[in-house]
Amino acid sequence: MNKLLTIIIPTKNRQPFLDRALLYYAEAGITTRIIIADSSNNTLRNDTKNICIKYGDKLDISYFHVLDNTELFAKYDTAADMVSTPYLLTVGDDDFPLKSSLESILLKLEKDSSIAAAFGNRVAITKIKEKTSEKKWIKTYPNYSGISIENSDPLDRIRRLPIPNWQQYQNSIIRTHIFKKAIKTVSKFNFTQYSELFFSAMVLVHGTWVKYDSLFAVCHQESKFCKFKDRFLFPNYIGAHGSVLSGISQKEWSDTVSLLCDAVGEEVAVVCSKDSVDMSDRIRKIYFSKVFYFVEYNSCLSNNLIDSNSSAIIAINNIFRKLGKLYWTFILHDKSGGIGEYIKFLFGVSKEFLKGRLIKIIFSSTTDTGIINLFKSIKRVGSLDYETDILLSTSSEYNKEYRIIFDIWKKNPCPQQLKNPYNSK
Repeated sequence: MNKLLTIIIPTKNRQPFLDRALLYYAEAGITTRIIIADSSNNTLRNDTKNICIKYGDKLDISYFHVLDNTELFAKYDTAADMVSTPYLLTVGDDDFPLKSSLESILLKLEKDSSIAAAFGNRVAITKIKEKTSEKKWIKTYPNYSGISIENSDPLDRIRRLPIPNWQQYQNSIIRTHIFKKAIKTVSKFNFTQYSELFFSAMVLVHGTWVKYDSLFAVCHQESKFCKFKDRFLFPNYIGAHGSVLSGISQKEWSDTVSLLCDAVGEEVAVVCSKDSVDMSDRIRKIYFSKVFYFVEYNSCLSNNLIDSNSSAIIAINNIFRKLGKLYWTFILHDKSGGIGEYIKFLFGVSKEFLKGRLIKIIFSSTTDTGIINLFKSIKRVGSLDYETDILLSTSSEYNKEYRIIFDIWKKNPCPQQLKNPYNSK
């Protein structure tokens, strides 16, 4: 694995997270090269660097620092230029990737050159109550569903990308030469939901993006009780513009999207020997169709066009919007949120009920859970294989690795929420 993979970890003013993550890599025996892309402010920069030095004897760490206003994609661009292995993985400083899954996916990538990137299931872990001797203060669940994107036509692959791109496609093992090409496309722009989507689109121009049924990573998740997310880190993504609607309201949105459509369209034209103008136009139509679909599916637009005193019409319109959601679920059956996921869910519930695991976990789970949450887990991954009670059982293939993660996280479940360094108050 050391000859094949480099791990890139971006960080900023988050020493407790980075310390915890590097402790995990050391204990899990993940000795592949790790590049720390740091944009901490001058006050905390040395602290971050000292954490890297702390683990220098056990891990192969390369550290670099950039200005604290550097966008995430620009940090990735700098880090990618330092990578010499054929594959790389970008992962958060609060995430814990599993060594066995990394090795397994690398073998699959080595055997199939048509795969541009690959990932697996991610389990979220969060603190929801005060810490006690029991584990009911802990909540875990699969983060996202996500689908494999394996169409033969590059345009069809791009059509399958979800918007927003929250299925963690970017936190995948990606072929380095493809990642470098994709990151160069977006590195000069702000890190936003639409630039993120075009990065993924550029990757898909060059191959498929496969999701495997494996425990790929465990990630620290925010909750009402545990608010650690530093929204000032990505001001154009999480902060003031943290939604699709507010994203398309940014003043640079139209110009940026046009440039990105042209860049991806030109790349499709080269790969498919097509006309670049025509391909750019097709990419543009796909992108805007995705935005319109998201707006209509999530009922964010229609009522805004109806007079506020038209309560009867609004009520009728809401019925049509619900029917519209059902329509999208069937018409886009094989995409994220389509009927295919519900079919998988029904099979998963039946399987878990017959096994007896569903009933057993409902009544004897050691962590905070509930039947609705268990159903959500099954919908996302098709089984209960990634519930903490299952993962901590010796019968799970991930037992030893998950226990390392669980114990490290449990000792330090919620680092103190960091203050906004740009706010003088």
